[in-house]
Amino acid sequence: MGKIDSRKLDNGMVELEITYGGNDAPFGGMDTSAPPMYIDPACFSFAGNFVVANNQLVAAGWQDLGISLASWGSNKFLGAGKFYTNQEYYNWVLGYTSSTSAGTPPTTTVIYSIWVFEGLPTGSPIPMTFQLAVPQTSATTAATAATAKLAVNPGYTDIVCPSWDTIYMTIGAAQYAFQYLCPGSAGPAPSTPTGLATYIANVINTNATTNGAVKPCNAVVETDGLTIDLTTIATGTAANATNISISIYSPTNSSKGLSIEQPFQGATDPTAQNFGIPIDPLSWTQVGETLYFGGPGTMILQFSYPQEVPQFSITTQYLGAVTLAKFNNQLIAGGIVPGPGQIIQNPEMIVGWSAPSIFTQWNPVDGTGKVTGAGFNQISDISDYISGVYIGNNILVILRSFGVDYMNALQNAVIPFDFNHISNALVGEGCQDSRLATQFDQICCFIGNTDVFQYSGQLSPIGTKIKSTILWDVVHAPVYRSSTVCPSMFAREINSFGFFLIDRKIYIYCFNNQTWTVNVFQQLAGQPNAIAVHRFVGIDSVPGYWQFQNNPFPCLVTDNMRFFVFADEIQSSDLPNASASTVIFKQEEIMMGRDITIDSLYINIAGTPGQSMTWSVSGVLSSTFTLPSGANPVVMAGYQIFFTEQIRTVKNPQLRLDIPLNPAGTYNQLHIGKIAMFGSFDPNQRPT
Repeated sequence: MGKIDSRKLDNGMVELEITYGGNDAPFGGMDTSAPPMYIDPACFSFAGNFVVANNQLVAAGWQDLGISLASWGSNKFLGAGKFYTNQEYYNWVLGYTSSTSAGTPPTTTVIYSIWVFEGLPTGSPIPMTFQLAVPQTSATTAATAATAKLAVNPGYTDIVCPSWDTIYMTIGAAQYAFQYLCPGSAGPAPSTPTGLATYIANVINTNATTNGAVKPCNAVVETDGLTIDLTTIATGTAANATNISISIYSPTNSSKGLSIEQPFQGATDPTAQNFGIPIDPLSWTQVGETLYFGGPGTMILQFSYPQEVPQFSITTQYLGAVTLAKFNNQLIAGGIVPGPGQIIQNPEMIVGWSAPSIFTQWNPVDGTGKVTGAGFNQISDISDYISGVYIGNNILVILRSFGVDYMNALQNAVIPFDFNHISNALVGEGCQDSRLATQFDQICCFIGNTDVFQYSGQLSPIGTKIKSTILWDVVHAPVYRSSTVCPSMFAREINSFGFFLIDRKIYIYCFNNQTWTVNVFQQLAGQPNAIAVHRFVGIDSVPGYWQFQNNPFPCLVTDNMRFFVFADEIQSSDLPNASASTVIFKQEEIMMGRDITIDSLYINIAGTPGQSMTWSVSGVLSSTFTLPSGANPVVMAGYQIFFTEQIRTVKNPQLRLDIPLNPAGTYNQLHIGKIAMFGSFDPNQRPT
């Protein structure tokens, strides 16, 4: 990663100065795309608990906000965020419990609990604001019958006297003989094709079998007078196996045939309908002063807080929204879950929308048959599921597992939206997990199939340097998955950061300087795990002056319902399972195979007095350095670092910085502006 300056000495040796940071070699974030020797010269091979901001390497940690929730109990965490109402901003946390009765049919009741609070109240636990119970009862869709079609040849003519025709037909176990003579008492010959179709349908419907078998089906002649529709008496998929066979005896060949146009098919077994599925993982949006909660459950909910009076209710049970957004004065569901009593084919491929301004109406027609303006549409030509919907520049971007689409709003159209493809190959870029897609402003960011991408007018890869690690992590069975984008201030500079929680790591991307870093969490027995990353607002609104007082910030949630802010501070044991802060620099290949002698460092840093850190090189040199009492967290100062081992030779020197977890409640800072590593080598040495 360093900028290497060299100078030949009088004794034939070459003096080295390897510079990291500053204008000479700006910090470039983490790069795992190649072995440490061959990564981007501007990057680190690992950067844990750091970010790059304002051309500095800044120690960053998750620090406890000191807030807790009363009456959490056995709730499962759904989500957290901020919303605006009553001329100020509030934070909210949503959880749920679920239980199923032992009755017949069973009923599942999902109880949603919400906590709403201003700012970040510490001390006493925050009381629960409201609970909403949503009971849904199991129901089963009845089995359906199989259908088949017979076709009378339109060239059929009356039988020439004296003669006869006989059609032998078997349907299931029933055997029929349709015999007609000219003239004859056994059955007068139909004079037209329609007459023949009617004659055959009557024989089937009266079950005039030749073997006394149970009636297998009913028959109806279609309006064309030639097609006979058969519907089995039996239901369920077994009815699809009902056999039909036809043979014809016609001395004059005048009947010209009866054929099977379609065998029995289409029967279905009884189907249990969806019921009591919670909206987990959560997808939410806000319209006006009302929050709307969706997710892959059998309901959509809404919450408002007028004059701090909670109003928590069901928006609809007609369907659930896998991902929920607002667009064109309508709520949009990207991927749906049919609610109780609803049967919808391929719901995971469907985009649904509410009636304009009537977000409780999702059925395309009301009880009187009147069109409501709500509807749904399966995007043409797709063969995969929808994983996200995000608002772009006058469009709504639709993420699929292997593609990307978008929809435009049309004015006064029967179908209010026009759908188009951005990527529609059989196998293409998309997002397979809705939890790993997020948005800030008009930038949609998601972990795709071959890279991490952002969409802001066009699809652009942003994870090239880190994708080998991220894509390796996401293929494993998920433990915890979550993402958000949020501005945050480091080194007195506000940047927009994307956070992707993948099990026990958070990958952090800075949109402003295109750098990646990471947080790694340990799996410790008895210690809480990080389960989600969201955003809060931090300061109460001041009447008359709330501008710039309610900036959102990233918030980490643990499974014991503690909340942590990502701050310009060295990671402490506030978060017990956090890892120590570590930066491993690029492995420097000066001259291949030569011995490189390293003797010292010079660092330009700012930080809290008393903060200690360990600098090392390739595991053979180390020095623990403590910032003196005159150090300042803001003002840079230069310090010479000599190693305990004095000097050592290595083939490919690799600098490393380690900072242990600070004690809980200790929030020190460290900003690194520039580092220089000094050494020398003999250019005449043969590689050994």
